[in-house]
Amino acid sequence: MKNENKVPNNEWKLKQIEIKFENGFSWKDNEEEKYDRYVGKIEFNNKDGESFNLKIPTDMTTRYMDLMRYDIIKTAETLGAKIADSIRLIDEG
Repeated sequence: MKNENKVPNNEWKLKQIEIKFENGFSWKDNEEEKYDRYVGKIEFNNKDGESFNLKIPTDMTTRYMDLMRYDIIKTAETLGAKIADSIRLIDEG
């Protein structure tokens, strides 16, 4: 029996943000309307196991990538430097 007096759970929390690159991705049949782009979704859930997803519009995914690009580049450079250092350690050993 379903509890009709149950209070709705308003404790929604962000579960995941996903942005990915799609080559020639489109739901359109016309090849000219298919183009490379970032696509994304945001997922929320609550402690009752309920969840919902929202699609991130293409213009917003591009803005998110613009916000993150400097951190992505910095992280990649740091990783590259660590890899180079580890190779030098092996060569010197």
